[in-house]
Amino acid sequence: MRKPSVERRKYKRLKLEVKVELQYYNPELGRSEIVSDIKSKNISAGGVLVQCGRRLSVEDFVIARFVLPSKRRYIMGLARVVRVEVIKEGSEYEVGLEFVNFRKEDVEELNKFVEQEAKE
Repeated sequence: MRKPSVERRKYKRLKLEVKVELQYYNPELGRSEIVSDIKSKNISAGGVLVQCGRRLSVEDFVIARFVLPSKRRYIMGLARVVRVEVIKEGSEYEVGLEFVNFRKEDVEELNKFVEQEAKE
């Protein structure tokens, strides 16, 4: 008999589409690259799931940057790729990012935003 799955997440997730920019090291170019054609699928104070046209590798580190609806400033910090799912090889991927170095104030603001939006 199968045990019910237990939610192990520290923060509540919210389905939300916002524009996300990622900066990462591209070994083919030998330099960092900014990718801005990315949309989030869901977000929490602990990370974000994005739909991306670039294939990233699990354990890669990226700088993620986005603006929440009704906010006027960027939230930005270091994130680690924890999951990559191929949607369409060569052009579409779902990438799970864990926030590893974001300002405490940004994490608190993001968590408050998700909690408020989840109530509505």
